[in-house]
Amino acid sequence: GARYDVVQREATETGFVRQHVLRGTMLNGEPFILTACLICVVEEGRITRLDKYFDPASSARLYEVTAEYNARA
Repeated sequence: GARYDVVQREATETGFVRQHVLRGTMLNGEPFILTACLICVVEEGRITRLDKYFDPASSARLYEVTAEYNARA
């Protein structure tokens, strides 16, 4: 399984910004930690735009293992 740990959430004039850490286990059994940031625009109570940014250092191994898995499929 995986879980999100919200590190910080701040309201902005147009929506909100959220920093979080996703923790889980990859298909090969290795644990992973993915640090990310969301920038959301909210209009009339609905998210109308969502931009995600990932820390490339924390996501590199996750992408490697996923590519290896997909190459075998």
